[in-house]
Amino acid sequence: MDGGGHRDEPRDETPPVQANSVRDVVGTVVQVGRVDTFVSSGDAPPPVTVPRELPPEPAPFVNRSKEMSLLADGLARREPHERPMVVVLSGPEGIGRTTLGVRWAHDVRDRFADGQLWVDLERVRQRGASGISDVAADFLRAMGVHDRWIPSDPSGRFGLLRSKTAEGRFLIGLDNVANSAEVMPLMPASSRSAVLITTHWELDELVTDGAEAVRLAPLADEDGLRLLAEHIGAERVEAEPEAAADLVRLCGGLPLALRVVAAQLRRRRRLSIADLARELGADPTLPRVDPSMLDRLRSEGRAVVNSACENSYRNLPDQARRLYRVLGLHPGPCFSREVVAAAADLPPHTADELLDVLHRGHLVEEDESSRRFRFHHQLIRLHAAGRAHAEESAEERDRIVDRMVRWYLRTAEAADWAVMGVRMRWPLGQQRPPEEPSFASSSAALSWLDDERITLLGAVRAAAERHWDDVVWRLCQALWALYLHRKYYHDWIESHRLAVEAARRCGNPWAEARMRSQLARAYREQKRWEEAHDELAEARRAAEDAGHPQLLASVVEFTGLTHFDQGDYPSALAAFRYSLRVNEELGDRRGIALQLQFVGRTLNRTGEHAEAAAAFERARDLLAELGDDRTKARVLTGLGDVYRHLGRLDDARAVLMEAVAIMRRLGAWDYESDALEPLVELTEGPSRVEHLRRLMEIHLSTGSPRAEEFRARLADAER
Repeated sequence: MDGGGHRDEPRDETPPVQANSVRDVVGTVVQVGRVDTFVSSGDAPPPVTVPRELPPEPAPFVNRSKEMSLLADGLARREPHERPMVVVLSGPEGIGRTTLGVRWAHDVRDRFADGQLWVDLERVRQRGASGISDVAADFLRAMGVHDRWIPSDPSGRFGLLRSKTAEGRFLIGLDNVANSAEVMPLMPASSRSAVLITTHWELDELVTDGAEAVRLAPLADEDGLRLLAEHIGAERVEAEPEAAADLVRLCGGLPLALRVVAAQLRRRRRLSIADLARELGADPTLPRVDPSMLDRLRSEGRAVVNSACENSYRNLPDQARRLYRVLGLHPGPCFSREVVAAAADLPPHTADELLDVLHRGHLVEEDESSRRFRFHHQLIRLHAAGRAHAEESAEERDRIVDRMVRWYLRTAEAADWAVMGVRMRWPLGQQRPPEEPSFASSSAALSWLDDERITLLGAVRAAAERHWDDVVWRLCQALWALYLHRKYYHDWIESHRLAVEAARRCGNPWAEARMRSQLARAYREQKRWEEAHDELAEARRAAEDAGHPQLLASVVEFTGLTHFDQGDYPSALAAFRYSLRVNEELGDRRGIALQLQFVGRTLNRTGEHAEAAAAFERARDLLAELGDDRTKARVLTGLGDVYRHLGRLDDARAVLMEAVAIMRRLGAWDYESDALEPLVELTEGPSRVEHLRRLMEIHLSTGSPRAEEFRARLADAER
């Protein structure tokens, strides 16, 4: 430019060199030469979501106070830095696992402010292998995670779930869990969280790892009545208390069954509770309930109780299903490991393994004190019996029952030997007990008979129904030890009526005479004199047909005892002296001692105390030689009374104390009571109080109406 100005330099139009570097970026990169305006169009951050997924609170709910207390205690004793609390509520179908779980979850939900998540895994399993992964995705969505951020692979989902639960307080409810493997991927990471699990199975891995395990039992009768009253109204239950109690027992304490019968009663307002029980074809005492009753427990046209039992059954392995059917044919409510192995015809270790499967599946329960098992509730037992009749042939069912009944026969015969020793029994002349099974003591044998008495009566019934006549009367022969010591008159009379019929059918006059004599004693002790004499007359006829002198002497002895109890002492003494002569002719020392005892008792009643003492003392010495402590103790009881009449009070106390000690050791409570009563009259101070307390305990334990008499006497003595 001229004139002193300067000239513009030429402009360089070459674009500058751009140096771009991108590192450690995964995904698409877009390079833009120039950006004049930037507008963000991304989604806004999602809102914080607190899931509230618990099902509605159950109503009505019968308070399971014991279980709720266990759950509360478990939550209270958690350390602040432990892993999440895990609770496992387990039990059979219909027991109320979910109901209890939901109620507890609602009670504690305020402690888990970051959310409560819930899922029914029974429905999830129907989706297939990806089901648990889908649960994790659903939980993440419930916590506000957008679908685009939920990983597609299971491990990514489980990892993200742990991250999202690492700091908060979450309650996760997993309903109908099948195994521990379903739970582990869904566990929250925060130690302040909790997992509530309901399951049909024992989840051993979780329990071993520290989970709180609560095994649900059927409702107690009182709670069952409350639940029924909540559904149908207290006034209907109060109007028929006995029928309502029967219906609750019939339902086995199963809440599902109680809801079904309550629905039927609500729908049919004019139907009485007793009428419904009759419609169901139910006798509330098993084993006489008809298995088809399960099909009549219907709701909206569905046999829901049967379906619940069927679900549990179908989830069992094949061998466990067979054992379940076998146990459905068991004649009583409880069964030992030994009879299970015999019934299923399995080695003991295999039977134990299968029992464990049924136990973990909440189909059977174990009584820790007796080590025997029973079905979890009566309706499961009915279902098992129904499956046995549906899937096993009649021939196979009979073979199973035969193995059970014969096991009980062998064991009862061994127990009878342990308690009674040598006595008149079939086979005649047997002087040694069977080698197996064995009992440690007479008391242990009597306790076994007592514990199994309901099942033993069931075995008699089962054998009688099938006309296994020899088994029927032989079982009753073995049960003599039980009925003699513990009475149970209703069982005694029913079983022996069946035994008399069986002995007649199989044409065995010896057995008929024995069974009639034993039945007559039950009638005699209940003062049913006419029936006692009728049986004894028939027993004498059968004994004469049998042509067995000692058997006839035994029948005459039973007749003499009946005369004695009626106060006809001359007739009683004549009968006992006849039996004594027969036993002396046969050289049967035990028979001689027994008849001397009865002669002594009769002479004591007629005032001939010196002669009575001589008879008792001779009987005592014979029994001491024979080692028959049980009968010796009975003789000592009679001798104590004779000594009292003779004024030999110190001798009376001594022999009565010896009798009490023997009977207590043998577990023969009834005979112990016989010795304690006269001893009370011969003692004062603390000893008298002790004897009266023991008398009260004995009479309470046997249901005797005299228990209150001894309670009152004890109260007077303690003043």
